[in-house]
Parts: sequence; structure tokens; C-alpha cells
Amino acid sequence: MRRVLAGMAVGLVAGAAGQRLAEARDRRRFPMPGRLVEANGNPVHVVVEGSGPVVVIDSGLGGSCLEWSSVAADLVRDFTVVRYDRPGFGWSPAAPGDRSPVAAARRLRALISALDLPAPVLLVGHSLGGLHVRVFACLYPELVRGLVLVDPSHEDMLDDPSAARSAAVMNRVMSLFAATAFLGTPRIAGRLYTRMVAAQIRRALDESDREALHQSTLLTACSIGGLRAAVAEMTAVPQSLRQVTSLGQPLPDVPVTLITAAAPARTPSEEKARKAIHVLHESQVAGMPQGQLVLAHESGHLVPIDEPQLVASCVREVAALGAGAALPSA
Repeated sequence: MRRVLAGMAVGLVAGAAGQRLAEARDRRRFPMPGRLVEANGNPVHVVVEGSGPVVVIDSGLGGSCLEWSSVAADLVRDFTVVRYDRPGFGWSPAAPGDRSPVAAARRLRALISALDLPAPVLLVGHSLGGLHVRVFACLYPELVRGLVLVDPSHEDMLDDPSAARSAAVMNRVMSLFAATAFLGTPRIAGRLYTRMVAAQIRRALDESDREALHQSTLLTACSIGGLRAAVAEMTAVPQSLRQVTSLGQPLPDVPVTLITAAAPARTPSEEKARKAIHVLHESQVAGMPQGQLVLAHESGHLVPIDEPQLVASCVREVAALGAGAALPSA
């Protein structure tokens, strides 16, 4: 028995040590492409590229600036493109704190101020990031030129009992991994989580795409801070949805394009979920004076990876509508 316990202790110590050594190695291998900027007391990693009207991008749950590389490369000819990593994701140091949409919107406001970006800006948000930029537009309407919501989360998306149950199960599993992260579980859980997310990608990835996904996996999902940050956002989703519902402030009357994933579903459960979110997206756009719905026919949920050109095209159109000018050349 003593030998078994001693072996277990050695294994736990080795796992913990291996986790920290691997994280240190990954940070050396992948230097940050941008810089750290303080926003509301926390340093966040920001990449600023190009020149022209400002486009600020907010990623989905657990995402990083890397998943927007192709979109940014398309836009930098005509726009100043700002990508950032929320605390714990990508190259942003982990930090405790509020993970709600209001907190995210306030962080974005502080970031825009810290970077001295000229307003109004165009905001792009994917999935959970779609909630963040919507709340930003409600709180700071004078700073917003327009919105591009990329397969965004919706405040009513967990009203279906089966969706709520699935989310609760995922939260419990990931919370267990987060609680034991110091023992090295992120190296396993992170890869499993990323594999599940990557299964949604519909197009063949080229070498640069695969490298970006690899880096994002190691720096976020496979790190202690990144896994805990993702789980903190995941478990806060029900509360975040309620916060958006109770906000009580309308969107400003600006151009809004909502891109909804429309590739054929691969499973019955995916088809059910996709039909439900389509209904919510259609209803959402119908209530916007300058709203339009765009179908991403070749995309699953990860539209920025599947169809970056479509996202960039929608950004150009919304920017032109918001400025009352001709479209920049594609």
C-alpha cells in the first residue's frame, strides 16, 4: 500500500512539474505577436495592424487572436484591425475577475482608451464575443460605427431544457479539470477540448491554419491559466445570458450584420441546435432597424476559420454603411 501511495505521489509531482515546464517551453517557442496593454488593471495582449477606420475584434469562448489571422490579413489594407486576448487566453496573463458581458464591454472600453483609438469603431464579435460587443454598443453607443455579429450567442439559447442540460454536464466535466489543473490535467483536457472544437471546422486547413490552432491549443487550453479562464467563462454563461436580458438598454441605430452558420448539420443533435439558433438569429435581426442576416453556407460555428473572406466582406459593408461611403475595394 505504501508503495502504491508513494507511486501516486511521485506521479502527481511529476504531472505538476511537467505542466509548468511545458508551459514555460511553449512561451519561449511562441513569442507574442503584439504587446501587452493595461485595461482595467489587467494586462491584455493586443495586436494592432493596418491603418484606416478601426475594427475591434472579440473572440468566442476560449478563443484567441490567432483564430482571426485570416480575417485580419484581408482587412489590414483598408482598416486598423485590433485583435486581443481576454485574460488567461493566448498571450494575456491569467487574472481573476468578472467574466460577464458587462465586464468584457468595460474592458473593451478601457482598451480602446489605452490604445487612443479614434472613435467611432466597428465591432466584430464571434459566439460569446457577440454578446460582449452587443453590450458594448448598448453601454457606449457614441463609440460604435457598426456591428458584425459572427454566429453570436443569444440570451435565449439555453431556454431549451436539453441545451441547458448539455451545458450543465460540460460545465461539471470542465470544472473538474480546472480544479485539478495544477496536477497537469490541462495537457490532456486541453487537447480533448480543442479536438472537440476543431471538429466543427468545415474546410481543409493549410499549414498556417494548423500552426495557429496548435499555438492556440498550447497557450490557452493546455495551460493552467487558460483552462481555468475558459471554464470560468463557460460556467458564467447562464448568468451572462441573464445579464444581457436584464440590461434594458437598446442597441444604437447603427448597421448590424449577423452572420449565421449554415453548413449542413452532421448529426441530428447538431441539426436541432442549429435550427434553434437560426430562429433566434432571425428574430434578433428582425428587431434591428439596420440589421441584416447573412448565411455562411460553408461554415459550422467557427465562421472566422471556415469563411474568413465572408467575415471580411461583411465588415467592409457595415463600415461603408456606417460611414455613408463607397465600399473599400475587396
